[in-house]
Amino acid sequence: MVRKVGPIGVVKKPRKRELGTTRMLICALDYPGSGNDLTCTIDGKNMEALARASGITDVTVAVNEQCTVANVRHMVQTVAARCQPYDTFIFNYSGHGTSVTDTDNDEDDGQDEAFVFVDEQGNINVDTALMTDDEYSALILKVLPPTVTVICIADCCHSGSIMDFVRPEWKGRKAISISGC
Repeated sequence: MVRKVGPIGVVKKPRKRELGTTRMLICALDYPGSGNDLTCTIDGKNMEALARASGITDVTVAVNEQCTVANVRHMVQTVAARCQPYDTFIFNYSGHGTSVTDTDNDEDDGQDEAFVFVDEQGNINVDTALMTDDEYSALILKVLPPTVTVICIADCCHSGSIMDFVRPEWKGRKAISISGC
């Protein structure tokens, strides 16, 4: 064991790397009967199995009609409320993604990326059931302590910049976005 000598010859133990708990939220949508059906709940089940096999015990799963914008916001807030310093928050999304007109001019291409959730009836509704990268990033930054590591796995179209890392609030945070766009 390596020991460092501090002032006046005091021997200090090396600092242990701070490790926390990994907490995961999985959202998987098939959009059954929409004409734009997917098989993403299979992906969600596979991610849950992988998480549990990896020792992650705090896993929240939402599928199909559970994935309204309001419910997802609430689930992110609920999981985030359990996060302590040095925890890791993983958000895994499998479903449709889209682009919409950028309203705050923070995108070079003039388009915000968005998760496509469902409305209260379980239907795709691009007027009420989207969460843009601006909204998602602002939510994550608001509810998670700065010492929490953030991992976003987005298996959807138009997810390349879904974390909106250009926001200055990300500076100094540990975060990564993995996009299958």
